[in-house]
Amino acid sequence: TKACYLQEVIPFFKTLKDNFESIQKALTKEVKEMKDVFEELEAEVAQYAVDRKHDAIELKNLLIANDNLIAECLSQEVFCVATNSELNVARFTDMHVANTTAETRCLALEPEFANLHETKNQDNQTELINYFSKLEG
Repeated sequence: TKACYLQEVIPFFKTLKDNFESIQKALTKEVKEMKDVFEELEAEVAQYAVDRKHDAIELKNLLIANDNLIAECLSQEVFCVATNSELNVARFTDMHVANTTAETRCLALEPEFANLHETKNQDNQTELINYFSKLEG
């Protein structure tokens, strides 16, 4: 009885206690590992959320930059069209002025040309008359 208690019961409870302690240590270790895994997952989820917000902000900035580039291109295109139109109007005006000047000069030269033509004809007639007069004489 006392010897049985000392030889069998106490070692049994000691073994049982050791087994419970090792099971408790193993379970504690397992729970800690699971807790670490969940903390890592939570950190990854939080980082993913931050990354998504960062990507959304970057996308908005790219869209704004794209809109600004489109607006700049359109304003440059409008400027080019307006400048070309202005240059075309200026060239047309210059050509119109030059044409009007040329027409005016032509109109001014027509009477002079007619006079020269008439004078030339008279000179030719006079020259022919003189030539034939010399031949007859």
